[in-house]
Amino acid sequence: MPRHLPLPKGNEKIWRELLPPTSALQKLGRHVYVFRNTQTNQIVYSLYPVIEQRHLKQLPFIGKHSVPPRIRPDKWTAHCRVGPFPTGTQGKDFLRKLRELRRLHETTWNKTNPEWKKEPKKNLIKLIMDQRGNTTIDIATVLEIHNKMRTEQQEEKEWQAQKQEKFLEGKWEKLRHLAKLGNEGKIPDLESQIKEAEAQKEKVANDAVEERRLRRQIKEDRLQIRRIQSAMQLVKRIDNAPSQTLKDRIYRSILPDQLRTLPEVFSLEGVEIHWADREDEIYQCNWPVEVQHAFIPKPEILTEEEFAFRASQERQLIEEEALKRVEEILLNEENERRAAQGLPPLERLAQPQPTTPPVLQEEVTVEASKPGLIARFTSMFKRA
Repeated sequence: MPRHLPLPKGNEKIWRELLPPTSALQKLGRHVYVFRNTQTNQIVYSLYPVIEQRHLKQLPFIGKHSVPPRIRPDKWTAHCRVGPFPTGTQGKDFLRKLRELRRLHETTWNKTNPEWKKEPKKNLIKLIMDQRGNTTIDIATVLEIHNKMRTEQQEEKEWQAQKQEKFLEGKWEKLRHLAKLGNEGKIPDLESQIKEAEAQKEKVANDAVEERRLRRQIKEDRLQIRRIQSAMQLVKRIDNAPSQTLKDRIYRSILPDQLRTLPEVFSLEGVEIHWADREDEIYQCNWPVEVQHAFIPKPEILTEEEFAFRASQERQLIEEEALKRVEEILLNEENERRAAQGLPPLERLAQPQPTTPPVLQEEVTVEASKPGLIARFTSMFKRA
């Protein structure tokens, strides 16, 4: 693998070699892309396989010329690609922790490398800007942090699931009790109580305390009627649901927002690190067991003749697939017509006989002579 990936061609800004194989893995946060400056070994992180001007905001000002004024594609190259993470949330957390660790390296160098204080200012700036080695160690560190967070997150998820089940059991018990009251004729009794309270409220118009009590009672009775009606509808829906999936959806639809979703559990299963340069993997790091290492494939450069040959092959395959599909459609239509007439189905359509006269087919073989550029042509003609 070359140490410097070739630049994107034309107006494209994306390194196609960095893209994951499927569109599902290209969703935001599933991968983290790392880019490196070929002169200073400065590192920037991105959620996209492209480096843009806004990424320079990640670099702190250390001294003169420590922050490039603009992105020069000829001085930046791909460093590695980490992923795919199970969810975009984990990928974003991974990128945030990497940026925090890099900022620590760039701002607390006097504690981690006190011997650098004796260096001249120009050399000191170069040493601080060089984050290539620290990046590999930081990636391994953050992956190990995610691996340790998995146990705590799993316990929290189980605890949250228990809270959900406890809430659902108690809530559905209350709903079924209210639905039972509604089926036993509780709603007409409450409506009659409301009418009596309204009539009594008109009689005690001069007594403010009694009028307030009756108004509160009417409000509570109306609210109880709405609760009973809602409970009866929910119980009827879950009892008459045609499938278990729909029943589960209705069963969990009463969860409040704070209990509706379970906390996410980070996982390193399937995570790979695709390095652009084999030298970046030689650092001795404690990599998690689940993490695999690979290398970004070298881009294949084709000549015009090779590209035209492959394009013709692909075009021929597409045409053959289209012809097969058309034959299948025609065969299905013919079999439907024969079935309507009571005839047996066909396995394949009859091939039409050629109506054009036979043509001459020319086969030309070329044999290049070794001493010079003269080629000997032999032609053979035969009838098709």
